[in-house]
Parts: sequence; C-alpha cells; structure tokens
Amino acid sequence: MYRNQPTRSIPDRQWLQLVDRLASTREPSLHVRAAVFESVGKLALALVDCPRTRDALVSLVVGDVQRANNDSGAGRFGRFGSSSSLQSLDEDEDELDEAAAAEDAALRLRALADVPGAPPAASQASAGRAPGRARAPRAVGRDVLYHSAFNFPALLASLGAQGWDRLRDAYMQLSKAEHYEARQTLACSLHEVARILASNNAYTLASSARLASNRVSAGGAQSTNPMSSYSADLESVLCLFLIDGAEIKMGALGHLGDTLTWLTPASRVRCLPMIMQVFKHDGAQWRTRELMATQLVKLCHLFPASLVVGSLLPQAVEWAHDP
Repeated sequence: MYRNQPTRSIPDRQWLQLVDRLASTREPSLHVRAAVFESVGKLALALVDCPRTRDALVSLVVGDVQRANNDSGAGRFGRFGSSSSLQSLDEDEDELDEAAAAEDAALRLRALADVPGAPPAASQASAGRAPGRARAPRAVGRDVLYHSAFNFPALLASLGAQGWDRLRDAYMQLSKAEHYEARQTLACSLHEVARILASNNAYTLASSARLASNRVSAGGAQSTNPMSSYSADLESVLCLFLIDGAEIKMGALGHLGDTLTWLTPASRVRCLPMIMQVFKHDGAQWRTRELMATQLVKLCHLFPASLVVGSLLPQAVEWAHDP
C-alpha cells in the first residue's frame, strides 16, 4: 500500500540539528559521540547532498585534530565532540530544553521525597539546577586521531579535490601526530588520497593558476604544473612515512606504485633516492623484500629509462638472486 507513495527527503537543516545533538557536548554520553566520530566519513559521503551538514562534519574533524595537535604537548590526544554547538539553535528550542530539564528535576525530587536517607530536597535542587543549558564534560581520548586518519579519504571524497585547502592542515598534522596507529592508517591510505586529488583536473588547473598568479604578483617565477599544488604535500608525507617505523613504512610501500602514479614526474624523481635507500637498507626479512619487489614493475613504468637502468634495474637483478 506504500509502494506508490513518494519518498520524503529530510531537509539539510534537520540533519544538521541531529548531528549537532549527537556529536557535540550537548550529548552527555561519550559512547554516542564516539560512535558519530567513528563513522564520520560514511556520514559525510551519505550526506553529500546536504552541504551544511557535510561541512559541519568536516569542521568537527578539523577542529578536533587541531585541538589534539595543540594538546599533544601536555600529553593529551584530543577530544570527542566540539565544545560549541555546530549551529545556533533557535531560542524557542533552548527554552523548551530548559523547561524539560526543570520538569525532570522536579520529578526526581518528588520521587526521592519518600526515600529514607535521601539528601534533602534543597541540596537536590541546587545540585540539579545549573545556569543555562547543562554541558557535558569534554571527553579526552587518543582514538580521535585514529578515527580522523581512518575517515580522511571519505571526508576528502565528500568534498572533492577542491576541499584539499580545507583539509590540508589537518592531514599534515595527522602525518606528524604522536599517535602511531594514526600515522599507520594514513600511510596505508596515501594512494587513495592521491587518487582523489588527481581525479579533479579542473581543481588542479585552477589551483595551479592561482598559485602562479600569486608568484607573478610577488615577482617570482610562474609555475605551469597543474598538479604541483598537492603533489608537493603528498611527496613530503610519503618521504616522512618512508623513514618512520616499520609498520608505517610497510603501509606506504604496499601501494607505492599507485601513490607515485598520481604524483607529478618531478615529485617522483625527488622521491626516488629515498625509495632506493629503503630498498637497500630495509630488506632484512624476506617478506619485506617480497613486498618491495612487487612494486618494481609499476615503478619501471613511472620513471625515465635512464633512471630505471641506473637505479631500479640493479636492484631487480639483486633480488632475482635472492636466496
């Protein structure tokens, strides 16, 4: 009987209110706020047609990564949920919330009136009453960085390559975070971030033109590479991961050829010396050498013949005689 009825779409404003209720400190449960943060990437993709809600989710991640970065010096690794509301709710809703809270407090007082040993009503009233809306304490947890890193490709995909300017600082901070698992997650998804950024030629051309005009106005040389705006960022992150811990290094090497595919030729050439150092000095175990050997074919298609013959071919011959 409901088959022919049209589907009702939920307005962007209602989604925004729901996200605000569950993700900010208006929600008293840490587990609820953490659940929103764990799936923030899926939510952003599902709500890509609701730009206000999607942008609010992105702002939530960027803000928490910034706070985690600022707090890392004091031994804290971030917080779930924003300290302020994601939107300015109507004053009528605020009054309704306060009225409901007052009614709940009155019901609790009446229920405790006949309980032996219960605190006096005056102390209960003073404990339950707070000026304005009650705010849940901010919860501190290391997982904020991990979930930010895990959901980063989905957040970037929801914005498109043009959203790199908004997410760049958060990505660079995550790549240098103290949280080992966050860096490992970024290393394993670096090729996906590169693919998303390279898929929008219109953005790369516009960004390159903007950078070129800035250099010309500053009296510098004009850049003609349309992908240099993000390729240099990912190049530095890749080299950083290649000198990191073993698991982070292996995460970056597992999709090394895919990552370099989406970088500019100049960035690839600059990364090659670091790659060769890793190939030569980090192959103590055969599984590590096997993983690096699987990338040789892709790498040979990405570099000029002179570099392939001078660098990659000798390494391939050495591994061909591996015991």
